[in-house]
Amino acid sequence: MSLIPTLLLGFTPSFAAVATPPPPADPSRGKGVECEKVRIQTEDRLQLAADFYAPKNTRTRAPAAILIHDAGGNRGQMSLFAERLHGQGLAVLVIDLRGHGESKTEDNDWARLDEGARTRQWAYATRDIEAGTAWLKARREVHTANLTMVGLRAGCALAANHSARDDNVRAVVLIEPMTEQFGFDLKTEVAALAGLETKVFTHRDKQQEAEVILSSATAANEGLEFIEIDLCKSRGEELLHDRRVAADVAKWVQDRVFPKKGRR
Repeated sequence: MSLIPTLLLGFTPSFAAVATPPPPADPSRGKGVECEKVRIQTEDRLQLAADFYAPKNTRTRAPAAILIHDAGGNRGQMSLFAERLHGQGLAVLVIDLRGHGESKTEDNDWARLDEGARTRQWAYATRDIEAGTAWLKARREVHTANLTMVGLRAGCALAANHSARDDNVRAVVLIEPMTEQFGFDLKTEVAALAGLETKVFTHRDKQQEAEVILSSATAANEGLEFIEIDLCKSRGEELLHDRRVAADVAKWVQDRVFPKKGRR
């Protein structure tokens, strides 16, 4: 069962964001697509580093996507997916979660935490996603009622958890999900999506784990089938840098967030 109701009870959201000078170049990120470097403040007053890919078409408000990296990773893991989604016309926000990447501090560094502290940290990271969605809602070029959540590995739990509580989420993408993740039961989290269009991209060897998530969610929703599974040849780090997988993610999202007459 999720730790969120216990850990987050009693907090009142307060968000702010300011532009920040670009950080040093990260060689793991994609090339050739400009993004705005921003800082996003969470309700518990942490400053998070993020990349914002503004939509190309400024005449109309664009659907948006938030990309959530793996535990122990950073936003650079998601740059290829960000570029692909941006290329399809979406506004994209990629955040370094608390204790990760350029959001870590001397007092808050994921690499120095023990297992119990990491479980608590991952639960509190739901605030980072809340802060990211609040930041997007303040952008005039963003269609605030058309949001897609994309999670990678442990980030899948955060993506599903937020999506079940946010009526503005239209689609969910889970890349290489695991059923148990730092105190989250992904089967329960996905079941709570209750019909929200969801796509799982994972390696063929992980088909059984993906199908456990699917069958559990279907059973919890009276037989409603709302999850698709796409089995990939790539695994691990290869999957992150596989342009075909990134293109498939982008195409699936595009088909769900753009009405036919509004596609670019």
